[in-house]
Amino acid sequence: FVRGSGGMISTAKDYERFARMFVQEGRVAGADLLDPELVNEATRDQLAHLKERYGFGWRITSFGWSHTGSHGSYVWCNPELALVGLVLTQTRTSPQLTRARQRFRQDITRALSADPKPPR
Repeated sequence: FVRGSGGMISTAKDYERFARMFVQEGRVAGADLLDPELVNEATRDQLAHLKERYGFGWRITSFGWSHTGSHGSYVWCNPELALVGLVLTQTRTSPQLTRARQRFRQDITRALSADPKPPR
């Protein structure tokens, strides 16, 4: 059924490929699908006058960019590590879910980085 919060319906694999296309500056499986300049515009702060930083569909963060869905889904991209992470849920967002998603992202990033020690 149609509703305002139902923006995208996809498979996890296709959503990962979509996000990875941004990390790879528009390339997917060796094919140029987006111009790198378009990726740059989509992933840079377009609303400098606001406290939160947003590109076109992406929240700009210290680690790269992210996007949340209406039912708790969360994707993040870390171009420095060539990392894409997905948390796919069907639950209302809550402070506990937000903290759990952030902790999961931090744990994965730390495990893949050069210095895997947890922050003090």
